[in-house]
Amino acid sequence: IEGLMQLARAVDDAYGEAASALAAELRRGPGMSRIVSLLFQSDPTTDRIVLMIVSNLVSEAFDVDSKLTKRHFEPQEVFARLVEFAYQSVDQTAQTYACAALQNLTM
Repeated sequence: IEGLMQLARAVDDAYGEAASALAAELRRGPGMSRIVSLLFQSDPTTDRIVLMIVSNLVSEAFDVDSKLTKRHFEPQEVFARLVEFAYQSVDQTAQTYACAALQNLTM
């Protein structure tokens, strides 16, 4: 979980070129696959963190090449999983991040 927290802090602190570079690095390695797998683990300890990371990574405001990141999520049924979080989560913060990720995925 410490590695996930470090990634969350890096995403939260990154802007502009640094954010795009971070997203590109995650796309090159196993990072995106790992993030996707965490979305499906249903762990209340990590759900909120992973949703915050996803909502940023798929945002054009975070990464001008977010369309490349979105491609990693398309075949993984991530959209349906985010809808589940939006409607079924009892954690309002997780719901908010899920809705933000859904909005960013559709733009």
